[in-house]
Amino acid sequence: MHTTMNQILNLYRSKYPFHSFYELASAKIMKNNALLGENYPYLVDNSSLLGLKFKANPGDIRVDLPIWFGDPSKVKLKVMILGREPRNSHDKFNIEVSNEHNFVFGTPFGIEYWSEKNKYYRSFKNLIKNDEILTYFSDVVKTYEVKQSKTESDLHAKVSFWKKAEMEKDNLVFLKTEVDLLNPDVIIGLGNDSYNFLKKHFKSFDVQKVIHPNARQDKKSGLNAWVTAEIKISEIIKSSKSIA
Repeated sequence: MHTTMNQILNLYRSKYPFHSFYELASAKIMKNNALLGENYPYLVDNSSLLGLKFKANPGDIRVDLPIWFGDPSKVKLKVMILGREPRNSHDKFNIEVSNEHNFVFGTPFGIEYWSEKNKYYRSFKNLIKNDEILTYFSDVVKTYEVKQSKTESDLHAKVSFWKKAEMEKDNLVFLKTEVDLLNPDVIIGLGNDSYNFLKKHFKSFDVQKVIHPNARQDKKSGLNAWVTAEIKISEIIKSSKSIA
């Protein structure tokens, strides 16, 4: 694996107790190999792992570990896509747990379940299927606290976003290290909160705002969010001097 990606994974290992996450994620992503293309670097045939299921319980901490497409040593453009924070929408998205430390690990945006009709796949397919582009998915805030209900969990994540994002020791320094290691040409903030935070704290980088694929349909244009996202991302690719 490329040195940069090893450094990023070591950064995550220094903070979070995951072990076989990437082998487990690969086993699930393998089912969509033809769809996601050959740019995913962890594809291994490990179908024996597919039957494992993990439940998230109140008090657990959900972390989405980074997933990327492309080889840093071969690409012309590096794009970092950051959502606001992880979610715990369904147990099927839980890939690994650490019961001792109450951590639950998944992929950003449920990548292993993407299909041709998936909103995220439709938004990002022009990035992940381009072998000249490294596409890196992660979150601004790294942790999501699982409460008694999804509604309570989501509300807590929303109202505490800025406080958690700007916590120097627990989040901001970690994120700055991650960004510096990847050194992306473009950072995409999905939605207003992510974009405004990134624009404030990463002024030396090209930060672009892209509508969240799960946002509501635009009433004026009549376009679904994923269509607007796909159009904006195409514009970002075309405006890059390294790809043009």
